[in-house]
Amino acid sequence: MATPDMMAQGGPPPSIDLPAPPGGDQAAPPEDTPMDIEEAAKQALQMLNSALSQPGVDPEDANFAEAATSALTKIIATNQKNSDAAMGIGPAHKAVRKIASKSGSGGDSGGY
Repeated sequence: MATPDMMAQGGPPPSIDLPAPPGGDQAAPPEDTPMDIEEAAKQALQMLNSALSQPGVDPEDANFAEAATSALTKIIATNQKNSDAAMGIGPAHKAVRKIASKSGSGGDSGGY
């Protein structure tokens, strides 16, 4: 049974040896932490596009890569749609964002 002196010290009882966290008091997240699904899909999409741009691509491989590109694009679009829905962005917000992105890329348009 733990005495009041032991409970006042805090931490685990002396009979339990816990290893110290790596890197001192603040443990950094591991370097191989998984990325989110959207980042992984974008990275895979870039790799597929670069593979398709190589000369002499087998037509069967090109068909598979185009199907995979389509599926990845669908994943990214679905993720964006779910993200917009979670933030309460409706059709009016999307229309304003679309107009702003078109007018904002004009260079010297005098916009915001």
